[in-house]
Amino acid sequence: MAKTLFGGTAQQVFMGLVAALMFIMAIEASRFGFGDGMHGFFGWDDNGRIGWHSASVSDDNGVTRIRVREDGCKIELEQEGEVAFTADERDLASLGPGARFELEVRGCGDKFQLEASPGAAGGPPAVVAKLGGQDVAWDEAARERFHKALQLIFETTGFDAEGRVERLYQQGGAAAVLAAAGKMQSDWGQRIFLHQLLRKESLTVAETVEVWKLAGRSLGSDYELAQMIQEAPPRHAADPAVKAAKIDALRSIASDYELRRTFDFLLEQGATGKDLEEMLEVAAGKLSSDYEQAEFLLAVAKHLPAGEPLPASLDGALGTLSSDYELRRALDPYIERPGLSRAELERLLQVAIRGISSDYEMAELLTSVAEHQKSAEPWPPAVQRAIDDLASDHDQRRAREAFE
Repeated sequence: MAKTLFGGTAQQVFMGLVAALMFIMAIEASRFGFGDGMHGFFGWDDNGRIGWHSASVSDDNGVTRIRVREDGCKIELEQEGEVAFTADERDLASLGPGARFELEVRGCGDKFQLEASPGAAGGPPAVVAKLGGQDVAWDEAARERFHKALQLIFETTGFDAEGRVERLYQQGGAAAVLAAAGKMQSDWGQRIFLHQLLRKESLTVAETVEVWKLAGRSLGSDYELAQMIQEAPPRHAADPAVKAAKIDALRSIASDYELRRTFDFLLEQGATGKDLEEMLEVAAGKLSSDYEQAEFLLAVAKHLPAGEPLPASLDGALGTLSSDYELRRALDPYIERPGLSRAELERLLQVAIRGISSDYEMAELLTSVAEHQKSAEPWPPAVQRAIDDLASDHDQRRAREAFE
């Protein structure tokens, strides 16, 4: 076959490009938790080598099945019933009545298998270990293999999150749990892990702040971070430092949709004052979708208490809207707000003058002003300026008539 400019056949070059494209897609998919099984991603090992990592978790009628792949190493776990591990996670502490635990490790050395069942008369679990298909003693060497496989499962899934958080917490408090959470490769698993820590009644305000700092740094999945914020236990939620840390974590969310739905949740929880100001600042800097920004601003208007001044950061968020329609509909509920001062009306109209180029949308806004903000006070100067700037005779006439 003829050689191409790249030194190979056309077919070889084509296959190379396909492989490169698949590689890039897999890297991008890792940001959203897609891949082989429930969670799959490319990553780098301690020696800087890139490889495929994946994990799948299923729970069917009380039977948990986990499959983890780390380059060529494959681990399968199947558990039914209650199973507890020792504090050092090198052995099985107990199995409840009728419980079973099975583990198999392949492709990373000799094939290792473990089967455990409840011990006789309440004694320690009965463990059968095999190496290369041959029975071996349940000794330190076998326990070390078990420990390494279990750690990889913990780091790539949310398996036994409640039990593991409790074990680590008993040994080293929140610091030990946070250190382990920082090593987790799965956003889904890390979110479950941190959620369990937030449930600890003895968790202090300072420790809660550290949880949110880690979440903001480590959770690469916008969905998982949004879920964590929305599902977090309410403990310390009203503390200013915790609120600030949670809003800082919001800055890590790149998805307009996930950010806006998280904003909506926080508004429903009663975010006002400084918290609302900070949310508006985040929205102004992060929300690039006019639709999502407008939806958020409509929600702010809905939750802003009657008689409360308009947030200072509102103008900046409104100013990011490039769509005349979205800006006008975002302004509407504020324009219709009872008790709006003339100074605040001037602020809103200045935003409209800077951002709305459509005569129709501006005329619509002005007629709404005339309808909802009638008062004995004189109209602010921006009203006349906005009317005079209308190029359409029709729209200018209907705007003037609205104020007569």
